[in-house]
Amino acid sequence: MRRDGAAQQDRAQHRRFRQQRPVAQPREPAGQGAHLTRVKLDARADREARVHRAPGRDRAKIERAGNKAEPFGVRCGGMTGHEFPCHARSPWFSNFPMFHRMLYRALVFVPLFAPLRAAPAGATEYPCLIEPNQVLKLAAAAQGVIASVDVGRGDRVRKGQVLARLDSEVEEANVQIAHVHAQNDTALRSGRARLDFLKRKQGRNEQLRVTDAASFAQVDEATADAKVAEAQLREAELNVAQARLEALRAEGVLRQRRVVSPVDGVITDRSLGPGEFRNDQASILTVAELDPLRVETFLPIALHGRVKVGDQVEILPEAPVGGVHSATVSVVDMVFDAASGTIGVRLRLPNPGMTIPAGIHCRARIVENPAR
Repeated sequence: MRRDGAAQQDRAQHRRFRQQRPVAQPREPAGQGAHLTRVKLDARADREARVHRAPGRDRAKIERAGNKAEPFGVRCGGMTGHEFPCHARSPWFSNFPMFHRMLYRALVFVPLFAPLRAAPAGATEYPCLIEPNQVLKLAAAAQGVIASVDVGRGDRVRKGQVLARLDSEVEEANVQIAHVHAQNDTALRSGRARLDFLKRKQGRNEQLRVTDAASFAQVDEATADAKVAEAQLREAELNVAQARLEALRAEGVLRQRRVVSPVDGVITDRSLGPGEFRNDQASILTVAELDPLRVETFLPIALHGRVKVGDQVEILPEAPVGGVHSATVSVVDMVFDAASGTIGVRLRLPNPGMTIPAGIHCRARIVENPAR
């Protein structure tokens, strides 16, 4: 009841102040200027009413605050174009006791800054950026018309997976021909049989020569024939080896008509499709390696010598990823940036399963230990 009586008394006091307020003459047509004048006068009357009913020790504070700050209603009334007392847009909790207002602000605003104080003692967080370990533009080693592209944007690929193929009918036929030549060992087997026969003939002639049953010419002829057969066998062996090498070359030419992923990653772009011609300058696919990730950050020059290759650093990705992940320092630049007074540092962040996306901001939590 006491609060209701005080509210009625305040409203009556407010009506008296509104009746005593000066009126701008002459009255302008309904518009922005006239409306702002009315709103400012309402704000002044509301402030005077609050000064009148405030305790003596708080009146000076209210007067000083009212002279420095623009009341809520001035801006709100000018934006909406409606006439209402300025205190109508005041925060809804302004009528609460001071203790309740302080508690409300603590519950609303303090949790917003709690993560910034979560770092342990002696640790400092620096801004960083999580990027793919490498981004590769893939293309076939040869030119030609694209026959098929088996993946698209967003697909995960594995190392050694065939991603696209060029038209390769001729190359596939050449591979089959080369395999046939490599498997043909007829000349090799016939050469071995002829060499064995001539060696036996040479031995018989040498035995007959001992008993003078064969002449020197017959012995020499048998020896020469055996040497010729041995050379021919060697040539047949080289021909078979060459045919096998030709088969390997044909397979290599065929592989040049394919696009194979060199890493485990994710396809980020597809530049060409089936039926398009691929030239020397064009790429077909772009793949990003996401395991591991690369983290780039810049640290103050004062940390030179304290951060070394192999150190462990905590990485805190921004929302909605979040979490705390451990990364290893892989590169510390030896050329500093004199303009900004920083050192470039690169970290290696393991990402099994590719659960952490690339291209997001983060914070690198580094423990600054002067004893190191």
